[in-house]
Amino acid sequence: MIDYPEVKAFLRSSKQKGRERLRRDDFVWHEILLSFATWGSSRGAAKLNFDALTYGSLSRLQSSKRRTLVAQQFKTAGLRYATKKTDYLLYNFGLVREKGGLDAANGAVLSEGLDCDARIEALREYKGIGEKYAYNIMMDAYHPQFHDAIAVDVRIRNISKELGLAASKYNDYVTFYRKAASDIGIDPWDLDRVLYKFQKPILECLRGGTRPMAEMVQEALAPKG
Repeated sequence: MIDYPEVKAFLRSSKQKGRERLRRDDFVWHEILLSFATWGSSRGAAKLNFDALTYGSLSRLQSSKRRTLVAQQFKTAGLRYATKKTDYLLYNFGLVREKGGLDAANGAVLSEGLDCDARIEALREYKGIGEKYAYNIMMDAYHPQFHDAIAVDVRIRNISKELGLAASKYNDYVTFYRKAASDIGIDPWDLDRVLYKFQKPILECLRGGTRPMAEMVQEALAPKG
């Protein structure tokens, strides 16, 4: 069973951390690094030396030394697909430089007036950042335009299977969970984060047939009067 105060504390903390990430001067570069660190295993985020791989640090190195440093840091952190990620990160470094640096790269993603699709497409220019990772980046940052987003991944599909949802298209899942969030009275972002963090106990409840997911999540998030 989920500890309901823990759910609310997790959401408050996630939103605060997201707002802080969104204010980073190196937002895009940091998120690329974080995506590579967690690609294949989330444990990589705790092992990678982010300070050694800042855009500024890499800018001060010659091309060959830059490659050596990236490869060494990825290997030391034990990242999966380290060789591929090294090639991708160096390509992305070049792309950020072509755009004019960190401010320009951030602007392409974060400037006012852009819609969600434009922000996602700007992120997908970088190698190794597909649609799922692009959505995760903007959702992890708690960007205002992504409060109604759902990131369809393995845990969403696992929960959907237990619910008997046989969706054939990505947007079918999104539509279903947006409606579920609306029925509960919360933002889709909140539902997505809860399903991510508490997948195991939610699956246990669903498989045990003890309580409907909507009822459980609603009780966890509802204001206490």
